[in-house]
Amino acid sequence: MFAVTIIAANYIPYARALEASFLAHNPGSRFFTLLIDVDERPTAEDFDSRSESTVLTPRDLNLDHDEFLRMALMYDVTELATALKPWALEALLELGADVAVYLDPDIYVYAPLSIVEAAARDHGIALTPHGLSPMDRDGMEPSEAVIMQSGIYNLGFIAVNSASREFLSWWQERLLRDSISAPEQMLFTDQRWIDLVPGYWNVEILKHPGLNVAYWNVDKRSLSEENGEVLVNGEPLHFYHFSGFDPKKPWLLSKHAVRNPRVRLSENPILTRLCADYAEELEKSVVVGTAGEYAYGRLDTGVGITATLRRLYRDKILDEDSSGKRLLPVPFSGHDADLIRSLTSPLESQPLLNEFMLSAWKRRPDVMSAYPNPLTNDARDFRDWCHSSGVSEGILEAWQLAAPVQTRVARNRAVATDAVGINLHGYLTAELGMGELARLVMKATEVAGIPCSPTVNTRHLNRSEADVSVGSNAVVYPIDVLVINADQTLAWAAENLSGGSDRLRVGVWAWEVEEFPDEFTEAFEVLDEVWAISTFSQRAIQRKTNKPVFTIPLPQKVGERESVKPFDFSTVGLDADPYFLVMFDYLSVIDRKNPFAAIEAFKSAFSRDESVRLVIKTINGHQKFIDRERLLHAIGDDPRIHLIEDYLTSDQVTELVCGAVAFVSLHRSEGYGLTCADAMGLRVPVIATAYSGNMDFMNASNSLLVPYSLVPVDASVQVYPPTTVWAEADVSVAAKHMQKLFFDPSSGRSIGDQGYESISRTDTLTQSADFISARIASLMMKRTSPTQVRTGVLRRLARLLPGPVKARLKRLKRLKSAL
Repeated sequence: MFAVTIIAANYIPYARALEASFLAHNPGSRFFTLLIDVDERPTAEDFDSRSESTVLTPRDLNLDHDEFLRMALMYDVTELATALKPWALEALLELGADVAVYLDPDIYVYAPLSIVEAAARDHGIALTPHGLSPMDRDGMEPSEAVIMQSGIYNLGFIAVNSASREFLSWWQERLLRDSISAPEQMLFTDQRWIDLVPGYWNVEILKHPGLNVAYWNVDKRSLSEENGEVLVNGEPLHFYHFSGFDPKKPWLLSKHAVRNPRVRLSENPILTRLCADYAEELEKSVVVGTAGEYAYGRLDTGVGITATLRRLYRDKILDEDSSGKRLLPVPFSGHDADLIRSLTSPLESQPLLNEFMLSAWKRRPDVMSAYPNPLTNDARDFRDWCHSSGVSEGILEAWQLAAPVQTRVARNRAVATDAVGINLHGYLTAELGMGELARLVMKATEVAGIPCSPTVNTRHLNRSEADVSVGSNAVVYPIDVLVINADQTLAWAAENLSGGSDRLRVGVWAWEVEEFPDEFTEAFEVLDEVWAISTFSQRAIQRKTNKPVFTIPLPQKVGERESVKPFDFSTVGLDADPYFLVMFDYLSVIDRKNPFAAIEAFKSAFSRDESVRLVIKTINGHQKFIDRERLLHAIGDDPRIHLIEDYLTSDQVTELVCGAVAFVSLHRSEGYGLTCADAMGLRVPVIATAYSGNMDFMNASNSLLVPYSLVPVDASVQVYPPTTVWAEADVSVAAKHMQKLFFDPSSGRSIGDQGYESISRTDTLTQSADFISARIASLMMKRTSPTQVRTGVLRRLARLLPGPVKARLKRLKRLKSAL
């Protein structure tokens, strides 16, 4: 029996781990690795002690090399690897195999495959179905519909004998062009074709529960252990398919089922151990220096190959197949510049567009509906879409476009009144940070005496039950204040502005890292100025615009800790031991909030026999399954760490904060740090990273600051620019702070008192109101002539200011000095 797997160079550890496990349980067999992105066979040194004879390259296949290069451009790495299976199996038969077995590189063998060998030898082709029993119709992932889209049989495994060459030739003919993942065309790489095979040839469908166990079927297969051997439904586990498992994310069984998976590692200890052992095997199989960039990820010109380019190229190859004429140069052969030139040139039938743009149109039904006639009446509007949404959504890249077009932003001509006032737009009822910010701005505006016409934005995923009274928005004032972040500002403008408008617009923005993204800078076009929530955010935003960016002082909530009743832990099934508190929303980016550092610090600070807890209050874990599994993995089996995952009332949150030994925020970056400020306003000591927005109100005398080192933002955190940095808190210092507060409660009371005093003195509601009054006055002056400035705007503002005459005159004087 010969076995083969197919990989690009970055998957060498997987292939080596598979080879070792296969040969350990199948002595006398041979194992081969087909490396798809090398032109010459690697030396033995490249594979440590492996023999050169076990490594194949595309030139070892019975496949014309020019055709292989065409496949390498039209297919992505997964499509290409799967497309080469029938040629790889054929190569093994040519080398003398009586049975040739294909195994995906992310498979690990735990027992002999003699049943596989016998089935293929006796029946010609051996397959395993994705499932052996019906799936529950419960909305979990994957579903039977997903399996039907993918194919009845999982082609991570297939075995054939020497009499199966007719089948292999048939499969090769189809995969030469049609190994794409396109469910709308009933194609899923190599797999869907095999649904036809049992009707064409003799096939043995293997139903042993220990074969091809994977995330899609393990919920129906009971795992157990006996004498160190893993059993599946009481039978030996022969091989497990770790499809989608990433050793760097050991909390997640598969990246292919993340929303609502059938199997969660946090609930399956045997499977968790298998994954951990497999990750260790992969680590041992790493060969230094072999995993470079995928050879067919860029053209010879250095241009990165996108999905749009691959599909466009395939379309052109299919056209050439039909005509019988080869017009395009062979890719990766020194002529890629000519290839790109032919695809980016303007169309003869419509010079505003090119092949890339038309290809994107064909692959987006929604765009086809919006622009049904791209070559005639809709050409200009479709071109605009390509240059804006087409690029921002990653469908097209700038180099793939025709001549650029100026972005047009619609503006409203109508204004209901010229009187001083604002139109406040924000998530006023949402239980999220930006919702709280909008409510604070509305309250400060009320204190300033400035009329406010509010509009509730409902485009968010959080609960909308905040206790707030939203008044009338019947009057349209001259100034729009958008408490909506940069990424949503243009969407707001598209829905709310039409034609031109002389209204002025302010964006109240939060931003959490040092670099403001280039893709958000277009939002500046619809604003006259920005109010940032901290000096940290202000600096990041100001670097990317010439428009004024100010820091709005945020009013802090203060209260007396002693007057708050204790949190009722019985409502969440916990006892009332002393506890440290961490709070975060999964939708606020778990890597930034970084509860993992708090968990590490807590575990380091206290032994398990000490009566102290770490309480982690979260929301929206159901919307971020992967992140929740990461958190559970970090917690592990530590009984002292507890999750509270339900929404609590505002009073309950206050009770929870007040009862804590300390509030802990070992964040990597914060736009402001509102939860830290809230805790300080309740006399609760705060342990926090000494970095970012919270440093506007925190210092070494009013809180316990944790030093940090700046590190690059991980590329997997796609919310933030990959070139920026953030803080990695020193958990050893955080652990010492925890110990200090727990073993010396008086020190915690002292820090809490100092935090309360500083919060009470700074950033009050009056300061926020004064800032808003000054900025509104300044903006109103832009709409008046110079002679009207002092006699008009300031008088109107003076009449609006609340309180007795002397107090109004005093505030008016502050306004004049601010202007």
